[in-house]
Amino acid sequence: MVDARPMPAPTMSSLKLDTSGAVFDKPLLYRSVVGGLQYATITRPDIVFTVNKVSQFSHTPLEQHWKVVKPDPVDRKSYTEYYVILGLNLFCWSSKKHVSVSRSSTEAEFRALADAMTNIMWLQKLLFEMYIPLDIAPTLFCDNQSTVLMSRNPIHHNRSKHFEIDLHFVQDRMVQLKARVVHIPSFD
Repeated sequence: MVDARPMPAPTMSSLKLDTSGAVFDKPLLYRSVVGGLQYATITRPDIVFTVNKVSQFSHTPLEQHWKVVKPDPVDRKSYTEYYVILGLNLFCWSSKKHVSVSRSSTEAEFRALADAMTNIMWLQKLLFEMYIPLDIAPTLFCDNQSTVLMSRNPIHHNRSKHFEIDLHFVQDRMVQLKARVVHIPSFD
């Protein structure tokens, strides 16, 4: 794995692996790496789907299965990944592949932001029904500066027409002071 290139997201949710093809010549290595990945899912819930998929082929892994374990990108579709933390606890998370290719990283980030915002709205409603008030608006952290700036800017640009609904949705929540979007460096 020394020459493996890390990928930001492991694989698509509609991944279909064949059971025919060249057999991987090191099945013990395959099982060892997949076993290690199973332990990693405890702290990395975004890889659970992929690890589950590749675990199904531990008995007789093929070359294509090993490429997925490394991983090997097949298309340019983005992933929507977000985590909702309530207090100090991870409340829920999501990691899914987009159905279509995003025209920009900002578009992909706005999709994730809108999905996270929807989930947070559901959580707020649930807490309200349980008579648990929230004193402050939720903060959404985003590592894409363009997304953060566009979420604050009410002026729309030609480049935002592909994700205009998500943009309006996020901006509407911010104008109502029901959420705020803050930049966080990717490293953090």
